[in-house]
Amino acid sequence: MPVWERTTVPLPDAILADVTAGEATWLVGYAWTSDGDFAPRATRRVNGAWTGDTAAGLPAPGRLDGIDAAAGRVWAVGTENVHDTAGNLTGFRALAARWDGTAWRRARLPLVQDDHNRATLNRVDVLPDGQVWAAGTCTRLSPDPDTQVTEPTGVVLHFDGTRWERFDVPEGSGHFTDLAVVDGSVWIAAESGFDGAGVWTLHAEPPGHPTGLSGSLRAVAAGQSGTWTVGADFDDQGTYTPVAAGSPRPFESGGSTGPPTFR
Repeated sequence: MPVWERTTVPLPDAILADVTAGEATWLVGYAWTSDGDFAPRATRRVNGAWTGDTAAGLPAPGRLDGIDAAAGRVWAVGTENVHDTAGNLTGFRALAARWDGTAWRRARLPLVQDDHNRATLNRVDVLPDGQVWAAGTCTRLSPDPDTQVTEPTGVVLHFDGTRWERFDVPEGSGHFTDLAVVDGSVWIAAESGFDGAGVWTLHAEPPGHPTGLSGSLRAVAAGQSGTWTVGADFDDQGTYTPVAAGSPRPFESGGSTGPPTFR
């Protein structure tokens, strides 16, 4: 049986958010700064040793929440703060960056930004053919400070190797926390369900979900043999119940040349 061995990471102040392993091992996350902002953190493992913080050049204040690598390509996603000319925080802008071997190169993303728009990217999936998928959340705030925040809407972005494209999702679809891509199908885990409009298909909650609970799905993993999702439910007493559910149903491919199939 494999034994876990804790390793010392050269990011002593970091909260680690994601990891990728295989042809490259990377850790990403963020740290709190003395003025209460975030600072991105990243490190990779080479020849059995961590290389130190490689987040130099990424926007700060900001944070990294997801990373993935395939076929020599490494992409990280997260959030950067947006300030007005007086230095006041006005929102958050989604961030995606590619590692070119020596430094991070930020991508231009197709997200409409204004002073009342908050967008984040939480997870990224890099495919062997160079395609990249990313998922997150966009929350639009009212200019009236006394008005409540509108419902968050999921964000799904796709990079075809040349340019990024944003896919429409239903308004109020919730926080998109994770994604997995296989055989042309894109699977999303969210903190609240979406209505299945357009090309989206709403799948039932995991079996055994008790009534009277709220909760979120935090991660999803997909493969040819099925799909797994995990998260937690909680009640009004603050009691949490873990959720882990799997489906053995194989994927229905969207085709190698046709549009992707969302699930």
